[in-house]
Amino acid sequence: MGSVIGDRVTITTAASLPSGFPALVELGPNVRVGAGSTLRSCLVMEGASIGENCVVSEGALVEAGASVGAGSVVPPGRLIPAGQLWAGNPAAFVGPADGLALEAALSDAHELKALHMAEYLPDQGAPHANIV
Repeated sequence: MGSVIGDRVTITTAASLPSGFPALVELGPNVRVGAGSTLRSCLVMEGASIGENCVVSEGALVEAGASVGAGSVVPPGRLIPAGQLWAGNPAAFVGPADGLALEAALSDAHELKALHMAEYLPDQGAPHANIV
């Protein structure tokens, strides 16, 4: 289905990290990053969800199917385990993640994309097959 990156999301990297972790941002497939969030030199794995206005700091790892609640701050080097929901500042374990809610949010975003694609992309007669 593809990942969804919300409005006003900032994705940045550091020149290097003192922890030795790679200074890059990696997003797996089917990831949702909510509007206004900031990702800095972190790894967000397949099927993870980052809520609106979150900060995911350097060296943090959000594992597959994990969720970070809206407005949360994931400190540097923090692990958010697979299938868990974490929230707060700093983020702490809340309970199991709701994978069905993520699937619904991704589906809704892709439907909205389909409705508005012609408004923002020039139509040269070629299909937009490479846009996910």
